[in-house]
Amino acid sequence: MNASNPFQIPTAYQIDIENRRRARVKKTVIITVGATAALLVGLLIEGCVSEHSKSAAMSEPMAIADSAPAPTVKTAVANSIPQPVPAAQPANVPPAGAVTPASKAAETIYIVQSGDTLGKIAKTRGTTVKALKSANGLNSDKIVVGEKLKIPTA
Repeated sequence: MNASNPFQIPTAYQIDIENRRRARVKKTVIITVGATAALLVGLLIEGCVSEHSKSAAMSEPMAIADSAPAPTVKTAVANSIPQPVPAAQPANVPPAGAVTPASKAAETIYIVQSGDTLGKIAKTRGTTVKALKSANGLNSDKIVVGEKLKIPTA
């Protein structure tokens, strides 16, 4: 201790104060890192749950046929030999050789998924945006998730 300055703190107390300050900084850093890690883990879990629900929704059938004609077995009249049955086809594609009346064409219904646009749906279904709009009576390009759209046949 310096005799010339009566207000000077003794060195033993200065070391103690410095150690307390370091301990406070350590605690603050540890708490901040822990809180940040907990936040990141929470966000990661939320993202995984969201991705899981998206993949479950994508595994559901996206399109169903409204009135697709059933495949038939045709037999030859002259020799009564059955013709081969065509292979099973998706619901939105009519079987080869199927005849549909012009007044009642087969319609495919598409259920709008998250991220869909009329352009994307038209491109994947082989039609145009204009045809989609006219078949569904739409005035704008706005569609809603879960909305059922009629896909016009070409």
